[in-house]
Amino acid sequence: MIWIEMSRDNIHGGGGWGFTKCLWSPAYKFSSNKNRKISWLYWNNILKVQQGDIILHLRGKKHFASFVGYSIAATDGHETLERPPQGGKWNYATSYFRVLLKDYHPFKTPVLLDDFFLFIKTS
Repeated sequence: MIWIEMSRDNIHGGGGWGFTKCLWSPAYKFSSNKNRKISWLYWNNILKVQQGDIILHLRGKKHFASFVGYSIAATDGHETLERPPQGGKWNYATSYFRVLLKDYHPFKTPVLLDDFFLFIKTS
């Protein structure tokens, strides 16, 4: 299976939780009134990643977002009580979904997301 990791920030969890090191997300978010934990299907997809799957890395915002390389999933997706060193706005969580990655290969030339969709549209 092929997955896409989307990251907008440079820190992305920091250390072994950084960009190209692992995929991660909180295991839950809070309901709009912040009194109930809820599952989010987008984040739950991390649990479907299997060892050996290919991860395409998409980095940046808006018209600057680019595919910059790919990695291989070193582990299956799982839930952990470990915490990212710099969890940012997701630091509220007590558990996280995580997939360790290996063999990062940067692209010689990043592929702008806009160019990718233009190519698909004109093909």
